[in-house]
Amino acid sequence: MWRVIHAPHRCGLISYTVSCDSYSLSFLALEEARPFRGFQVNSKANILVVFYSRDGSVEALAKAVSEGAREAGAEVRLRRASDIVPTAVMAKVPGWEERSKRMLSEYGVPTQADVEWADGVIFGTPTRFGNTSAELKAFIDSLGGLWFQGKLNGKAAGAFTSTAMAEMRRR
Repeated sequence: MWRVIHAPHRCGLISYTVSCDSYSLSFLALEEARPFRGFQVNSKANILVVFYSRDGSVEALAKAVSEGAREAGAEVRLRRASDIVPTAVMAKVPGWEERSKRMLSEYGVPTQADVEWADGVIFGTPTRFGNTSAELKAFIDSLGGLWFQGKLNGKAAGAFTSTAMAEMRRR
């Protein structure tokens, strides 16, 4: 059972903690109808959740983040970053291509228009040797034009991650 805890802040943000068993994540979202740095926020915050998941772990966290934001009254778009490897590589990992097609069909890919629409963006990624996934980084890097035009100014942002390490044994 997922549990959602939220706490309002003075600056027009609400922090959320979403937890289930051994998983826990935190993020910020815009509070409804509060002035924020000189402009009026819509009565319903628009939140974009962009994630990359290969096996479904980060997908489950992204769904929980989305549910928490919706419960708080936000309009939410959930999008999965595209794979950047060829299908021949995906075919070497059982189920990868099928899961990828399912998630892209269910959520769609994030676009610059999604980012412009959002009051806040929440990024989710597995870790790859301590870094964000290349797939999510490629999407973030594609936002340089919006950044240059100042269209990312004033947007709240947050992130969540999931990581695991295979047990390594000396033989």
